[in-house]
Amino acid sequence: MRNSFLALLILALIANSASAQRHGVQKGTVDTVTPYGKSYHKAYLESDDSLARYLKKNLHYPDAARESFVEGMVAVRFFVDEHGEISDVKLLRGIGAGCDEEAVRVVKNMPRWTPARYKNRPVRSVVTLPVQFKLE
Repeated sequence: MRNSFLALLILALIANSASAQRHGVQKGTVDTVTPYGKSYHKAYLESDDSLARYLKKNLHYPDAARESFVEGMVAVRFFVDEHGEISDVKLLRGIGAGCDEEAVRVVKNMPRWTPARYKNRPVRSVVTLPVQFKLE
């Protein structure tokens, strides 16, 4: 009897999970949705071009990195809420020599984004942004 109850509970949990996936939404932490499909539009900063312009204008190569010839890609993850505000900025991959801190600083100071939309409603979403440091 007890094993039957556990089996039924597990089946119910699996069915609930499959139902959420059928509807095109996976729930994440803090009511963040990770939707997929045609009715989802990612968050963006005006246009991809303006993001590149913003990074070029505001990203400063740290002196320690320049002196040590440090180059590479820093990955920063952050959330864009329903109002386009950035929060929970986190370094995912760093290269050191001050580049990590500079990438996080620039992301934290970004202007408001256009939020992601799911079924024509703004939703909180997660963005992973690669920031390239290359000596010229």
